[in-house]
Amino acid sequence: MAKLKPMIFGGSFDPFHNAHLALIKCSIKEGYRPIYIIPTYISPVNKKMIAPFEERLILLKKGTTGMENVIVSEFEKKQNKICYSIDQVNWIKSIHENQKISLLLGEDNLKDMKSWKNYNELIKSCNIVVARRMEAEINNKTTILNFKIMKISSSEIRKKIKEGKPISGTVPKAVEE
Repeated sequence: MAKLKPMIFGGSFDPFHNAHLALIKCSIKEGYRPIYIIPTYISPVNKKMIAPFEERLILLKKGTTGMENVIVSEFEKKQNKICYSIDQVNWIKSIHENQKISLLLGEDNLKDMKSWKNYNELIKSCNIVVARRMEAEINNKTTILNFKIMKISSSEIRKKIKEGKPISGTVPKAVEE
């Protein structure tokens, strides 16, 4: 039996799109499993989400239907409070006690990471896996995911929806429907 390499992929997923899906597929290809997809319930940075949690959760489940080793989690909703990356890592560590946990981040998150809650504990307790999105400073505490940069953003998709423009090709078919 292959050794598990649990990974956390958290975010607002407002909406879940093809770049998110490609990151998950790439992570599976690189041997990460299971992958816990954890949508934000209450934003720790006061980010306003357009779609309510339940809708984002349904779209995540539809967008990942049939994918082995992908778990869409209601962890943050069950906490019913602001959750931070360290909370997610500690929860997954309680499930996978003897495994090194990986946390998948978009490269754009690195610039503010030192201000995150319990930053030092976070980088000691998990492997930071970075998906390239732009040119940011990478340090030796990170692993770079072999991922082709995709120019898809949730904010652009929301803008298209608001303007009544088509979004096909930017989100999985099940999400689009």
